[in-house]
Amino acid sequence: MKRKKIKARYRNFLSLGILFLLMACVESYDFKSEGTASVIIVQGFVSDEFKRHEISLSNSYDLESDENSFITNAAVSVIASDGAQYDYFHTENGVYKSYDEFQAEAGKTYQLEILHEGVTYLSEEEKIYGRSEIGEVEASLRVNNAGIEGIAITTERSSNEDQVQFFRYDYSETYKIVAPYSSGYKLVVDPDGQNASLVEAPDERRVCYNTEESIESVLKTTKFREDQTEFEDVIRFLPVNDLKIRYRYSILLKQYLISPDAYNFYETLKELSGSQNAFSQNQPGFITGNIKAVNSNNKVLGYFEVASADEKRIFVDPLEFFNVTDFPGFDQYCSLVWPGVPMRPNSPDPLVGYIESGEYQYVGDRNSPYAAMIDLPPDTPVGPYILANISCVDCRTLGTNVQPEFWIEDE
Repeated sequence: MKRKKIKARYRNFLSLGILFLLMACVESYDFKSEGTASVIIVQGFVSDEFKRHEISLSNSYDLESDENSFITNAAVSVIASDGAQYDYFHTENGVYKSYDEFQAEAGKTYQLEILHEGVTYLSEEEKIYGRSEIGEVEASLRVNNAGIEGIAITTERSSNEDQVQFFRYDYSETYKIVAPYSSGYKLVVDPDGQNASLVEAPDERRVCYNTEESIESVLKTTKFREDQTEFEDVIRFLPVNDLKIRYRYSILLKQYLISPDAYNFYETLKELSGSQNAFSQNQPGFITGNIKAVNSNNKVLGYFEVASADEKRIFVDPLEFFNVTDFPGFDQYCSLVWPGVPMRPNSPDPLVGYIESGEYQYVGDRNSPYAAMIDLPPDTPVGPYILANISCVDCRTLGTNVQPEFWIEDE
């Protein structure tokens, strides 16, 4: 099976995999002799959102590496306490999606079942722990602990219940990209490969949008004092030099009300992954997931969650918080180059090399304002065209020029 890089979000599980082998046994574990043992890694949960849910499976063979192989030949099901069974099919990269849309319901329990190479893996029966209602989501100007000014995305939670609650937050952020040096022309290399010609570039290359999912979940808990009824959680902090907030930014924040055991699992994982050497510097004790092999000694790492969910989206106009002069100048992340001319007859044209590299593209000629922005020694032989980093010319290298359906330009 081909080995591929896994997403950063799951590297914590992989790097700490050996610790979770303690889930199934009490005796000490020999890290070195078993360093290449196979460990099934399970990611996934079911929420009260009516949708197709996903489970991710991979198989780790080297617990000191951030590589693994995706499991593509498993039978995956979620079984409800009322007898309903929701089967999953493999899509790609070890991700399994339910055939049908469904949602977790209060009063029922759910159990994950995985059949792989003759081994059955079962989770404990999990249930919804109350209703998740997200509070106000706001953006505000803050200074972080490092003294850096930026925009903080916060949410408020309130409770009248005399109990501690546990939350996990994921988010999807979408931001507008404006190419600072975009033009209506581009350079293409001629068929003979010796010269480059200027042609029209009719496609929209100046304004784009990009969406990124959160890499790691944010964990929060309510531990109310007698005089406390509200909490404010900072979920995301974007410093002023973050290009995501240079023009317009939107975040879809998802809040999940999770079980105490799930919270402890993720919190412990987070604490251990923060150590440079979790094995020698941090004594883990016994860490318990909720998935085990029922007919084998195979090791499995993961936690199957059942949670209620709620979400809210906000848009942020950075100019409500900053002045244009507060943002980094284009010269801090865009470089202009002015390719020279061939030094002798039949020599390769330097301009062709720049264009063929795919890293630079046309922004202007020797009569454009950009010429004054390039500091060259006197009498330097230069060609007819000035170039810039492709990402500063064609925004499609960083996103898509198709505006998302949910996007609101002005509120």
